[in-house]
Amino acid sequence: MTHMKQDDQVTWPLSVMQLRRGPLTDNGATPWYTILRLGSERQELKFAIDTGTAYSWVTSIQCTTDACLNHQRFDFRSSTSFKQLTSPYRPDKISFGPWGTVEVTLGCDRVEFTAPKTENIYDIDDYTLYISQRYEGQQFRDLTWDGAIGVPTSIPEDVYSSDLFTTLMRTLPFPSGRRGLFFNYAVEVLQFVDLGIDSEVEGLVTAPVVESHVLPGAWVVDLGPVRVDGLDVHDKVWFCLDTGSSRFKGDPLIIDPIVRAITRDGNLPTYVAAEDPDFSAYPDLVLTLRGVPIRVTPEQYFEKIASDFYKLGFHDMKGLDGILLAGSTFLEHHAPVFFFDDDLVGVGVGLFDTYRGQS
Repeated sequence: MTHMKQDDQVTWPLSVMQLRRGPLTDNGATPWYTILRLGSERQELKFAIDTGTAYSWVTSIQCTTDACLNHQRFDFRSSTSFKQLTSPYRPDKISFGPWGTVEVTLGCDRVEFTAPKTENIYDIDDYTLYISQRYEGQQFRDLTWDGAIGVPTSIPEDVYSSDLFTTLMRTLPFPSGRRGLFFNYAVEVLQFVDLGIDSEVEGLVTAPVVESHVLPGAWVVDLGPVRVDGLDVHDKVWFCLDTGSSRFKGDPLIIDPIVRAITRDGNLPTYVAAEDPDFSAYPDLVLTLRGVPIRVTPEQYFEKIASDFYKLGFHDMKGLDGILLAGSTFLEHHAPVFFFDDDLVGVGVGLFDTYRGQS
């Protein structure tokens, strides 16, 4: 059951969660997270809001690897409202691709969080999520957050964790019945918006989700020409919006030509070591969504790894055949909206375009 302790009337867009930006590490994961309170003791933990996965999971006290010990861990033993749903002696494994697997059990507990500005408190009973027993590796260790809340287009049959946002959507009175989840990075809030994929909003470019056998349940759309310095690099690719990632990732056949074009066939370095970097030698990347060019400047595709070190934010990954995936380095400049239909199935995405000149 979902409860909302509310002092003020609902106003739209509705700010639901505070987004916080932690340090960006060189592991490809987003630095953005929110604080959720878990269990009867209201333990505060950092969670990524991750459109790149269907899993909701949290680091637990059962995990004692170096990677786990680097995070706040959920002490489910101190929570009187916690329920263990699968045997702790026979953990399941969930895959995180090149990072490896996480050994987990399934449990449920109450989740609580406070909305920014209004101070409304949302309280969800018996929220089901995976409880980590083991994960390891530098990439997991460097995560800014302690767990993740998955936001897929729909929950696959083999995933048993709950979907937090569709749970909330069922309880809130959206004025027109259209439902959107808006990552408003500019003011660091996650909002529900009364918008649909057919909405006409200044600067908002929308596209329907397409089925992808490579990333089932992911927020994938058709992307038109990809251009660097006015020249076509790709005619058409699949484009995935992944708020759990930080950088661009994808098929080596897609990523490598983009990097070659940006570095002018390797004549420009893939990193800049300076506190006040000069990116003037690097060309813009232009993505075309539904015929609208969206310009990505060097400041938006370089990742700031340290105060005096910037790295080109592109990473090729085998297995992402035909897909270009964009993470928060791009998305925080083109705030994304994820649209749901009446059945709370994800049907489309939107980006706020910042460039409408010649492509």
